[in-house]
Amino acid sequence: MTTEQELERHQVILKALEMFPEEKNITRALVLYNKTMPEEKRIPVFVKAKEYKNKTSFDLYPRPKCPVCGDDMGFRRLKPNAEGFKTRLSCRNTVCDVAFNSEYSVEEWLTTLREEYEANRYDKES
Repeated sequence: MTTEQELERHQVILKALEMFPEEKNITRALVLYNKTMPEEKRIPVFVKAKEYKNKTSFDLYPRPKCPVCGDDMGFRRLKPNAEGFKTRLSCRNTVCDVAFNSEYSVEEWLTTLREEYEANRYDKES
């Protein structure tokens, strides 16, 4: 699956959730969405890992770098806690133990990374 196909898929899923706000389950919303579309506009409800290449949404944008070794940082959701931290960023380098807690949710991090990527992309084009 190319990046463009993946982004189109995300847009369709968001549209399905918009069309069926009572559905909290993405799979059910997508099934209902597909029923309203002509056959040529339907998308598969499930994508094989082989086609998806095990990428996450974070792989679409450059990740923050570890301040110690320069490797990419990974993201992990945290359970609700008294400090208000929602995410832990950990260095993906197995020999580096740098980790930070963040008050941003995973979704807020993804939005921030996307906005930075788009701002940098447009700056380079002009």
